[in-house]
Amino acid sequence: MVYKILIWGTGKGYNACLSSLKYMETIGDISIVRLTSDDNYYSFVDGIKFIPKAKLRAVDFDYVIVAANNAYYDIYTVAVSLGIDKEKIISSKALFLENFSFKKYTQLIKIRFLSYQIIVGLELRIIICV
Repeated sequence: MVYKILIWGTGKGYNACLSSLKYMETIGDISIVRLTSDDNYYSFVDGIKFIPKAKLRAVDFDYVIVAANNAYYDIYTVAVSLGIDKEKIISSKALFLENFSFKKYTQLIKIRFLSYQIIVGLELRIIICV
């Protein structure tokens, strides 16, 4: 599966992770579909089409890579307020993990989310049965 990626950020964090993202795109793990940030004066950045945050709902993507060194939580909060699922937001710091695999990382995210749902479900059953 090729994951469709939206990159959020155009500063130092973006520049630091761009090579890794382009490599993953070259080997067919991801497809970078758009780029967004607070800067609304771009059309394209490094060949990637820019889209203003206000128009993100029109873009089909699987995951958001937050490419901002010190603004992850601020961007995360804005992304969630725009209706992006929490599980779809990934820090670019993950790309620098040794032997990083996007496919394996996304599988871990799904398992963690499923585990959380199971635990919450069990807790609700215990509360209801007591």
